[in-house]
This record gives sequence, structure tokens and C-alpha cells, in this order.
Amino acid sequence: MTTALVIVDMLRDFVDGRLANPAARPTIQRIVALAEAARGREDWIVVYGNDAHHPGDVELRLFGEHAMVGTPGAEVIEELTPVSGDIVVPKRYYSAFSQTDLEATCLVHDVGRVVIVGQHTDCCVRLEFKGSSQHRLLLTGSTVARRGPRRVFSSRGSCGVGC
Repeated sequence: MTTALVIVDMLRDFVDGRLANPAARPTIQRIVALAEAARGREDWIVVYGNDAHHPGDVELRLFGEHAMVGTPGAEVIEELTPVSGDIVVPKRYYSAFSQTDLEATCLVHDVGRVVIVGQHTDCCVRLEFKGSSQHRLLLTGSTVARRGPRRVFSSRGSCGVGC
């Protein structure tokens, strides 16, 4: 069984750009260390779930233009740039499990465990937990960044995570 380290939305627009989250910067070195460790193991893969918006995407109504395909804001921050062998899953919705090929990726690589890191805990990361539980994957919380007040959420009752 393979473990997937899923790095969510560590993009220029969310770290230093248009929708910068001050809580993201302190998580970067821990995510770098996790990614390096995962790449050094045969039973792990590194997956990036990145916003990659097109004009007219529903999410843009709430947050305005951000992480638009082909723009610098949609690029992964330099410290976490994907390397050969990493898998990048562009997403147009909050979750990388919504209308992407992440489910197929998990099947092809025999993923049975998911470690989710990145941002934003109360939105995209929370929905990654929900999506992975719906696909019957074992969930593990890790290094995440949130905005605003502390919240606690649960994914189908199977995983309580303090945010």
C-alpha cells in the first residue's frame, strides 16, 4: 500500500500574493522536510493539489481572480517546487477530489493512506479530508495553515482534526 503526501495550495497567490495567508509561511520548512522524506521512500508519492482557475470559475465569485492558469500566482512557491516524479493535480474547485484525476491517481498508485498538508485548513484542506474519506482512504492530519479563528471539523465522523 502506498501513502500519498498531498500538498494543497502552496501557491504564490496564497503565500505571498493576492490572497496571502500569513499562517502559511511558518509551515513551509516542515512541508519541505515531509516532501523530501516522502520522495526518499518507495512506498510514498508526492501529489500537489493546486488551484488552477479559468475565467468564470465559481470560486472566483467569492475570492476574485486568483491562481489563474498560466499566471505566476498559480505557481507552487519556490521552496516547494515539484520535482520529477511528483504528481500535480490542477483543481478548479476547493477539493482536489472534485472533478480531477486524483481518484484515478490513487488507484493507479495503490494509495491507501493520505497525509494532507498545506492550506487553507477551514476550506480546501478540510475538503481534501472529506474527499479522501469518501474514497475509503486512511486519513492523517499534518502541517496545515489556517486563516481566522480555530475550528474543529470532522470528515464523515472518521477523523477529527483540530484546526
